[in-house]
Amino acid sequence: MRSLLHILIVIYYTSYHGLAVIFGAALGRSRARLDGHVLAWARGLVNGCGVRVRVIGLTPEPFAKPLLIMLNHRSHFDTPCLTTVTPRVPVFLAKAELRKVPIMGRAMAAFGMIFLDRRDGEKARATLAQAVARIKAGEILVMFPEGSRAKDGHTLGAFKKGGFHLALQSGAPI
Repeated sequence: MRSLLHILIVIYYTSYHGLAVIFGAALGRSRARLDGHVLAWARGLVNGCGVRVRVIGLTPEPFAKPLLIMLNHRSHFDTPCLTTVTPRVPVFLAKAELRKVPIMGRAMAAFGMIFLDRRDGEKARATLAQAVARIKAGEILVMFPEGSRAKDGHTLGAFKKGGFHLALQSGAPI
């Protein structure tokens, strides 16, 4: 029963705030207003599903400048949890397949998330160049260096090299 409630919460917050981002971007709303919807989405999921987030030692200084955040991907809640604790809403480097998810994929694109086609090396390199430019422009970029979520939720997968190339080319700290 609780799982059904969590699914309904995810559908509600993703639909409501996803549509708000899609229409807001189409109407030329500011990034700050779109950030507000992304943050409300993340907080709604975290709080509505009873996820407890504990942060130790986080200071705002690293977030004042361009930054590359790389974290392992163990849960569906990694993205909303991270979004709720960063002082600025980050941009995510996401697998291209997510663009096809109804509402969420369109909202991610409207917000300016970066989609990486992992099957096409040439497109992937062009996307990483775009990501470098976004970091240099002052964005906080988040990526999961393992490439996808751990199947069992525990095993740490091998890191792909793209994130380290991003850090070297952008000069941003990890």
